[in-house]
Amino acid sequence: MKKQIFVTGFFLFSFMLPFKATAASFTGINIFGDSLVDTGNLFNVVGIPPSPPYAQGRFSNGSIWVDNLAEQLNLTPTLLTELGSTLPTEGINFAFGGATVTGDNNSSPPGLQQQIGFFKNITTIAPADPNALYILWAGANDYNGLFFNTPTIPPDLLPNQVTSNLSMGVQSLFDLGARNFLIPNLPDLGETPLARNLNEFFPSASSQLSALTAAHNSLLDQKLDSLRVLPGINITTLDVNSLVMDAINNPMEFGFTNAQNPCLINFKSGFMFEGVCENPDNFLFWDDIHPTAASHALISKLAIKTLNEEEPASVPEPASALGLLAFGALGAGAMVKRKKKKEVAIKQH
Repeated sequence: MKKQIFVTGFFLFSFMLPFKATAASFTGINIFGDSLVDTGNLFNVVGIPPSPPYAQGRFSNGSIWVDNLAEQLNLTPTLLTELGSTLPTEGINFAFGGATVTGDNNSSPPGLQQQIGFFKNITTIAPADPNALYILWAGANDYNGLFFNTPTIPPDLLPNQVTSNLSMGVQSLFDLGARNFLIPNLPDLGETPLARNLNEFFPSASSQLSALTAAHNSLLDQKLDSLRVLPGINITTLDVNSLVMDAINNPMEFGFTNAQNPCLINFKSGFMFEGVCENPDNFLFWDDIHPTAASHALISKLAIKTLNEEEPASVPEPASALGLLAFGALGAGAMVKRKKKKEVAIKQH
């Protein structure tokens, strides 16, 4: 079957004393994952998603949560596809819409393993910044893809493979020098407009996706817990699943009047739709799987709150300047001029 692109300063003492730190202490942000954190890489390479109505390469109608988080931290990570002659000092966004966790290292768009490979190449030029924040969010495309592609992994084994690869990704980044990680779990994929549409062709799609999400989140917690024994590592988990379920069950409390349907009217696979809703801020979903900017604002607020509640422990070193070697694998043709990002304040609810 034809593959569909979804877019969706501390000193380390020998006794490892943690300290209370705020999110503002991070010196950069490096981002790995799929469309939920891609701020323009896929768009720069292939022009997806269409803009407008999508906002400047984001899979939403405005700023997404990593935009808002970076703004709150007074940091500006550079897109991988916009690296130029000046080495970025505040991190790189390696994420690509459509990325998977279980794909091979030659996948297109680049999957999680390939993205981490790009970062590894960069560390041969400049070391990883231990005081930066490293965000990994992926997996949804692996599960949704079961209904669009011929599975290479049995569905019941997929959560273990996805979470194992995510865990190995954290381990790989740690081995390269990363210390501070923010890892969101997955929202219930069975509660998306996509899942409800799939029910017309696969009657158990919603329930199967919900079960896969639950297994994923449980296994992810277990595997991240096993990594917390690594010296100096700080892993913060972000419970996006609970946030989204609260918004679905109590939409008015979050400022939504519609938590079931996409803002893009009669949205179909391939970015086909018949119009745009009058007020996107009233909707939880922008298309059949991606959040609106208003929903992303809620996620970014949760991220700041959660980070400020954690107690990271890391080794302070000068912030690293990140290089250009990783992008060579994508080809110079994908290089484009950096677009000015629209600044959108975090919406208060």
